[in-house]
Amino acid sequence: MMEAKNCFDFYSSFNFFIICCFIQPVLPAPTMTKLWTLAILFLSACVLRLPRLATSLSLSKDVSGVPGTPCIAITKPSSSYEVNTRRIQRALDTASTNGQGCVSIGKGDYPVKALFVKSNTKLTLQADAKLVNVINVTLVSIVQIGPNADNVTIEGPGTLYGNAEHGWESWNAYDNRMAPYNDDGSAPRTHCLYVVNSRNVVVRGGLRLHNATDWTFRMDNSSNIYVDDVDIYGDSRFPNNDGFDPQSCVNVTLVNSRINVADDGVCPKADASMGPLTNLYVRNVTIRSKSHAIKFGSNTDTLMSNIVFDNITIWDSNGGMSIQQRSQGDIRNVTWSNIKVETRYEAARWWGNGEWLGITNSPRNLPCGTIRNMTFVNITGRSENGGLLSGLSGGVAGVTFENVHIKIAAWSNWSTGPEPCCANGPICVGAKCVPHPVQTGARIPCMGTRDYRPSPALPSGLECPEGIGR
Repeated sequence: MMEAKNCFDFYSSFNFFIICCFIQPVLPAPTMTKLWTLAILFLSACVLRLPRLATSLSLSKDVSGVPGTPCIAITKPSSSYEVNTRRIQRALDTASTNGQGCVSIGKGDYPVKALFVKSNTKLTLQADAKLVNVINVTLVSIVQIGPNADNVTIEGPGTLYGNAEHGWESWNAYDNRMAPYNDDGSAPRTHCLYVVNSRNVVVRGGLRLHNATDWTFRMDNSSNIYVDDVDIYGDSRFPNNDGFDPQSCVNVTLVNSRINVADDGVCPKADASMGPLTNLYVRNVTIRSKSHAIKFGSNTDTLMSNIVFDNITIWDSNGGMSIQQRSQGDIRNVTWSNIKVETRYEAARWWGNGEWLGITNSPRNLPCGTIRNMTFVNITGRSENGGLLSGLSGGVAGVTFENVHIKIAAWSNWSTGPEPCCANGPICVGAKCVPHPVQTGARIPCMGTRDYRPSPALPSGLECPEGIGR
């Protein structure tokens, strides 16, 4: 209404001015002097209001997907995370309350404690805008969608920045690995983006999720998530910075994106307390990982089904395609197609052992579920190790390999395998135990595929103590 009134006032005064021009010849001079004075005053007042008119019209652009809904602009970041958190959270709450509202974050670094996005909201991070994790202050995630949010969009090209380079307390050169602060769980490490108990979520626009101190992009018990053109990066020395982790979610799509992390790249999971994971589609994604590029689990408590990985490039990774089935959930209908893979050995402390494929069905304590109906088609690449398909507990069937070409070669700095390696103890499925062929704790060659996380390196000259597995 205000914009309409501004326009009406301006055009009315202009018309009045034109009328005066036409009637000047037929009216007495004193009358025309008064009319000209009124016309000039009226037109001048409206001209002075044009800046406000322009501003109101620019705010009314369709920036949130709903015509006429203004976008709340946040600019000029504070050095105080408390100030930034209050300002941005207030804007997000206002946008949600208004329905279909938008918040736009302008250029600069904004340290924040935690931001919560509610229903019917779009959050845009402009180029060079960065929401920054504050180590030991930010809670759980830099940005959290939900719980119980619906119809949310997060878009770039700005950055959610985890600040991991300030989140470690020691460095192990042998393992090529940082030890994070609070690695004992005494305080939370944080995600860049966390979707919890929500639905109809879109993440897009070149959004950058960088350097998290925990799983980078986590989704729990949510549905209808569409992710297009995101850039996920984590320091290659920092543990647990998984790239993309949907857990017990339904209808999740990840396309046209890039992942480069130390821990697992794409890591679907299913938690018994949340429910199954179904309908996961990943296409046109490049993945680099010092662990597994793609790994199911090891949290496989309940059903995981209808999953497609297509047109994937796995490069310079420690492990390629992996399933670690460790609990009672079944895995059904998985397709791996048009995948290029390159895997090589890494330092021993990381998941994987240079293998292009590692599928294992091996319980921790309870009997495992089964793996059924899995297809590998058009798989090419090179690897420093072979592939492993193991149904130790008798739970793998219906697997098809078609047009698979892998070249085995050695080229990396770790191509002789990590040292030292020691034999594991027996692996048990219920009452049935499968012993290692050599004595537990004996030194063994380090080549070959592992499906357990290695123990720290032993002091020089010491033999492997009993029960220590490498």
